[in-house]
Amino acid sequence: MEIIDFLARYVPDREGFEAEYQRLAASGSPCEAEMARMMLRLFERLRRGMVGPVLHGFKIVGHELNLQYHHGNCTATVKVRIDYKDYSPLVDGVPALHYRLASSVEDKDSDELSTDELRTPEVDRAYEFVLDAVRASKREF
Repeated sequence: MEIIDFLARYVPDREGFEAEYQRLAASGSPCEAEMARMMLRLFERLRRGMVGPVLHGFKIVGHELNLQYHHGNCTATVKVRIDYKDYSPLVDGVPALHYRLASSVEDKDSDELSTDELRTPEVDRAYEFVLDAVRASKREF
């Protein structure tokens, strides 16, 4: 699987979201660094897990990223965010983090929309969630 920064082709000399996460992974803030490392682990898992699909990514704010996959008239969009529960206990300055994912698969021909959500600390479950959205965009509604 390939992940392409959607804005890189429009903005010359753009750092790109993956380079930004790599830079943040070395941050002096333990929480910020771990959030960035979690996102980088997901990128690595997506690349390792499947050959073929190209995801277009664009960063929203902070540690939230949109990934899109287009197949025919269907578009799968997965919002990926690194999150934690309010007032969660800190371990070495870091709360218990998890992936917060929301997907929508839209068929432009039929105006059908399917949605799903998941919260998980496991990178493999986050990977499967993204894959399920890609697969849903390839099937007939």
